Amino acid sequence: MSAAEAIRVHGGRKKELYDDVQRLAREYSVIGVSRLYKVKASLINQVRKQLRGKVVILGIKNRLALKALKEAGLENVDQLERYLTSQAVLMFTNMNPFELSMVLDRSKIAMPAAAGDVATSNIVVPSGNTGMQPGPILSSFKQFKIPTRIESGSIFVSQDTVVAKAGETISADLASLLSKLGLKPIMRGILLDAAYWRGRLVPGEDLRVNPQEYADQLKVAHADAVALARGIAYPTPEVLPILLLEAHADAVALARGAGILTDETAPEMLARASAEAETLAAVLKSKGF
Repeated sequence: MSAAEAIRVHGGRKKELYDDVQRLAREYSVIGVSRLYKVKASLINQVRKQLRGKVVILGIKNRLALKALKEAGLENVDQLERYLTSQAVLMFTNMNPFELSMVLDRSKIAMPAAAGDVATSNIVVPSGNTGMQPGPILSSFKQFKIPTRIESGSIFVSQDTVVAKAGETISADLASLLSKLGLKPIMRGILLDAAYWRGRLVPGEDLRVNPQEYADQLKVAHADAVALARGIAYPTPEVLPILLLEAHADAVALARGAGILTDETAPEMLARASAEAETLAAVLKSKGF
């Protein structure tokens, strides 16, 4: 069963699907589109369970989906047409599309590697007991330069070893070894290809935001804004305390230089006057006065 078939509702009856799309398009503020590339029905079902109550995932033929969306009266919705290719699903939600993209990314599931898969991150064979007995399998470890040793009749991996870097294609031999080791190194999920939001189409690549990177950028922007406001003496809640301290320090320095007595300058000025008086008295005394 294909992934699209697995998530169709109402037995695939076109009229009811058509009505569902129109109803959901009016009920929810965001419509997402995902093209199902190497996505199995079992994975779709797991993602649906995770997102139940937040996202409605609907499989429907592309032409029927586009026609229903247009007749729902959505402005500029025809821009979705270029994303409704091959097998695709619609996602309806009231989350903003950036949150939807992050939720989908967090809902990815670890899957076994298959020949031809592309590593989604560095694939590491961890050190430790593999539970395998020595035999022909040792040649596979050697093939991928995985250091091993034999202990108590089992093959041990001596150290963590990267066997494929992110972006590299996984061979049949490596996929077989990873499967025998019980590793599931490929993260699969539904990728948001585009979202229709407030009458506009937002491409998926513009929705994939790194929260930490974004937070760091906000911190830098805030620091720059505070520095600018301080430089032009623009009073804001963050800058005003600093400006007041600087103004107070400047006023005290000015009063000190002009010899003006204030609560802040009096102790220093009196001490200086006393020191000068003592110096003058010593000079006069030395001259016989």
